[in-house]
Amino acid sequence: MNHESRTVPDTYRRMGRKLRSATLWVLLAPLAACDPPDEPPPDPTMGGELMRGEFEYRCAGSNDAFCVDFVAQRFPQRFAVGGNFEVGFNPTVSIVATPGVQSSAPSLLEPTSSGVISGFRFNRPGTAALLAVINDEEMVDYLHVTAERVLSYHFSDEAGAVGVTEIVMQPGESRRVTVEPRGEFGQVLAGTLEYTWSTDEGGIARTASDTQGRTVQIQAVAAGRTRLLVEGGEVTGSVEVIVQLDDPTTTTTTTGSTGDSDSDTDSASTGSDTGTDTDSDGETDTDADTDTDGGTTSTGGGR
Repeated sequence: MNHESRTVPDTYRRMGRKLRSATLWVLLAPLAACDPPDEPPPDPTMGGELMRGEFEYRCAGSNDAFCVDFVAQRFPQRFAVGGNFEVGFNPTVSIVATPGVQSSAPSLLEPTSSGVISGFRFNRPGTAALLAVINDEEMVDYLHVTAERVLSYHFSDEAGAVGVTEIVMQPGESRRVTVEPRGEFGQVLAGTLEYTWSTDEGGIARTASDTQGRTVQIQAVAAGRTRLLVEGGEVTGSVEVIVQLDDPTTTTTTTGSTGDSDSDTDSASTGSDTGTDTDSDGETDTDADTDTDGGTTSTGGGR
């Protein structure tokens, strides 16, 4: 009897706590759903084909489209011919030593450095295997990787727009432009490439920073049109740069010594000229002249 009297209240208390927790979750769940989801953290790894570990992609320089501040964001699907990159291996099974990474076809996928973190560069398009090897003898795992030639470039500006075909600026304005190398099917290609930036007309717009990086700063100089060019990966890409004035219509106001105020607005596209004169005696004259194909028509009104 005493045992039952103690057990039943404990059971009720536990049920009450569960009900209160469930009620609190129902009330707070809509608030949690309103919070924007966090971006997934970078994951530059890819499981080996023997499932004995993960290959980890590393940045070999700042010009890699898969890297942000020298941190790889994910493992690439395709690599650029001529692009440098690094790979390490993290075993998920018990082994006697940490494997180094080698190439199955050095003439195609050329090793540029060796060790726990190894460097590579594709010399031509094709597929080769990255090998996780202990003491140059025992293979732990492998992963096939493929390279393509760079066929095009996609440009983006500092506003975040990708695939821009023209950049509109005003004289004196500066803009940062970034390029992404793309392959046959439009994939972003991995690897650190060497770039060279230039413009057709330096008097209209010019590069204003290091011209060897994947990002360049361009400065508008004078009104006109030119192209921003980038070379790298055996292909040249370009984006049109348009430098224009803030307002193409010019308005001038002059005041004479007699107190007259003249305001003229000229429009080159219509060939018309409208003038308004205000004299010190309070009289206002308006003249409108329109020129068409060499003819002149004048209309004058006075009050």
